[in-house]
Amino acid sequence: VNILYPAMKAEWLESKAYQTYYEANKHWLIPYAAFCYLRDKYKTADFGTWKTHAAYDAKAISKLANPEAKSFDNLGIHLFVQYHLHLQLKEAVDYAHQKGIIMKGDLPIGIYRNSADAWVEPELYNMDAQAGAPPDDFAIKGQNWGFPTYNWQRMQADGFSWWKQRFEQMSLYFDAFRIDHILGFFRIWSIPLDAVEGILGHFVPCIPVYQQEFAEKGIWFDYDRYC
Repeated sequence: VNILYPAMKAEWLESKAYQTYYEANKHWLIPYAAFCYLRDKYKTADFGTWKTHAAYDAKAISKLANPEAKSFDNLGIHLFVQYHLHLQLKEAVDYAHQKGIIMKGDLPIGIYRNSADAWVEPELYNMDAQAGAPPDDFAIKGQNWGFPTYNWQRMQADGFSWWKQRFEQMSLYFDAFRIDHILGFFRIWSIPLDAVEGILGHFVPCIPVYQQEFAEKGIWFDYDRYC
């Protein structure tokens, strides 16, 4: 890539096909490329520790992404890679369709805590929580997956545009989707950020069960076991 980018830069930027792709995808392309540039510059994806741009600012990032800016090549190489990945995947999908094959893509339920998504719109997620699973026969202390849970109320406020953009992007390549842990759309096992094991979590949303309800139904209650 480091050899191809400078050799193809001028032709690539002037390509009508790239310009069309860029206009349709710049809402995520520019933040993603800027995130990659700053991640590499500061040697960490933990954007909260960056010396500059720790909080996303669209105007400041647009200046970094200006083709005339000194920083552009550090972002441009990521735009270049994403465009060619798009071309390669689209070519593979078109070939599969010609052979009568339906493509199904996997959509993970969560996002990485130190990701471009979390950097750009942290308000869409409960950054003080971690998703996971409650204790069961396979994991007696529960599971802690580490990624933040979704702030569904905030997402609903703008008509779930983040999800719509995600599905729109996936639909460029896939005919059907598998949503990993689809139960997460309805309830999630939420664990405090300072917890290590999943056992300290609780379902959100949930309906509480009170101790007297057990007695009313003639069910024994072991406080040390259940609480």
